[in-house]
Amino acid sequence: MTDSLAQRERIVQTEAIVLRRVDLREMDRIFVILSDRFGKFSIIAKGIRRPTARAASHLELFARSRVSLARGQHLDVVTGAESVNLHINLRSDLTSMATASHLVELVDQFLPEREENLRTYRLLARALDYLNRGANPARVGRWFEMQLLQEMGIRPELYSCVECGQPVAAEPNRLSVERGGVLCADHAIGVSGSLVSVPAQKVLRLLLRDDLDAYLHLSPNDEIDTEIEQVLTAFVRYQLERDLRSLRVMRRVEESIPVWSSTYKSTK
Repeated sequence: MTDSLAQRERIVQTEAIVLRRVDLREMDRIFVILSDRFGKFSIIAKGIRRPTARAASHLELFARSRVSLARGQHLDVVTGAESVNLHINLRSDLTSMATASHLVELVDQFLPEREENLRTYRLLARALDYLNRGANPARVGRWFEMQLLQEMGIRPELYSCVECGQPVAAEPNRLSVERGGVLCADHAIGVSGSLVSVPAQKVLRLLLRDDLDAYLHLSPNDEIDTEIEQVLTAFVRYQLERDLRSLRVMRRVEESIPVWSSTYKSTK
């Protein structure tokens, strides 16, 4: 094998979304990325913190870029980057920024290293695109949470009692995060968990069907939105066995910005 051929085989190209970054030494930076080809993994960009570094603007947090990597012994090394979508607009809105931080933290926590997951990559790319276009951040967040739980194989059961398997009645039903879903009236006795209203159950089932545009165009309803958030937050927390830093940030942002007004325009 010639040296040039060996070099070409050491270079790989992938599309990736930046999840996290850590400064290293004076000029280098380590990035955790989600790749469309290789899943989640860490890379190093040497000298990227220099003012003249060309790749720096293409590897911002939440950016989707085409990245060229040289295989390294421990970390792959960035040899080039070209942005596909920097998601500049979402950076101008604190709530969208906080939601984007939440989404990438979920991916970082749920996904194992170096396990290809194109479906999750596409979900994250779509969610960031909607945030960038001005979609309701809270609803994009809830949609992504449900879709990620479904992709991980741990989404809540919403149609049948998790104890007896019988379809639950069209009435408020108890949802137990420990047992993985809703319970019928007989098996809900003495079980802790949220009592979920009928409208909230319908919205949760809509989220399972992956129709983000339909969810975004539902009439605003703070009470139901709060129910949905509480259910999914509790489910995510139980599955990860920890609180997320991004959720604390989102709460502080929501307290400082009590009203959110939509500028989102569907491209359907």
